[in-house]
Amino acid sequence: MKKLFVLSMCAAAALAVLPARAADDVPWFDMEKCGMCSALLEPEGMLQHMTWDHYPFATGMITVTTIEPDYADAYATACKKMEDTGAKLAQGEQMYLCGHCTSYGMLMMSGAKLESFETEAGEVTTMSSTDPDVIAKIHAHLEKTQEAMEAAEGSEG
Repeated sequence: MKKLFVLSMCAAAALAVLPARAADDVPWFDMEKCGMCSALLEPEGMLQHMTWDHYPFATGMITVTTIEPDYADAYATACKKMEDTGAKLAQGEQMYLCGHCTSYGMLMMSGAKLESFETEAGEVTTMSSTDPDVIAKIHAHLEKTQEAMEAAEGSEG
């Protein structure tokens, strides 16, 4: 449930940020600068101990996040920081968000339905819709996310 709150705050933030800049002006992922994503950089190296996989389905996408047990507490702390950031955004505080977080928020504002489930190894989140236009936007977001992740993995090796 906390994750849904955080994601709702991303939607509110997207509305506040988008008029000021075009989404193409920012990187899809900007872990260091993004007001939401930067929480995932603590402790240093945590991202190397988690996976974040995305899959399409007919009416949306599913995201599967896994975290190694030694980093579970750090991940929970990062989620709490993102929740706190979401609350600030909901109160009107403006901050920089990466293209991914801005897009995610806009999907939610378009009526996409979110469901999140905790698992023993992390969490699973679905984003779906019955509106064909929103489904197409979800799939486009997923495709751009996968492309950005592949590019980032390619630059590491």
